[in-house]
Amino acid sequence: MKRRNGVLVLALLSVVLLGACTAATEAPQEINDEPLPVKVTYQRMWEESASGESTDPEVIQALLNGLDGLKIGAETNMAVDDFGDIIRFEYPDGTVKTYEFEGDIIVKEDGTRNEVEGLKSLRELLNTLIEVK
Repeated sequence: MKRRNGVLVLALLSVVLLGACTAATEAPQEINDEPLPVKVTYQRMWEESASGESTDPEVIQALLNGLDGLKIGAETNMAVDDFGDIIRFEYPDGTVKTYEFEGDIIVKEDGTRNEVEGLKSLRELLNTLIEVK
């Protein structure tokens, strides 16, 4: 009887976890009780410039997740030319949040610079926004 109850508990737990995973993939989640941005704009300023934008909630959520996955390191004074990325998220109320990167450095709003790990994955996502001309 104990084994049967254990199997039943495991089966119910699996159903609950599967339901939670399915729900998490069905709709983008709001982060920190903030609404999801309604638009993302990307500007690549490398040797050759490119840009793109999206209003797709799944794309926006994937980019937010990519930003959350970055590891911010030590502060640095290094600056990089000809290798910049600017990502702008526009929210329903019209406010805009901007992220700026130079090489493997994030440039914060106050001008401080920090080394960043994980930009390769984020840049791969950003490449999907670039319009082919």
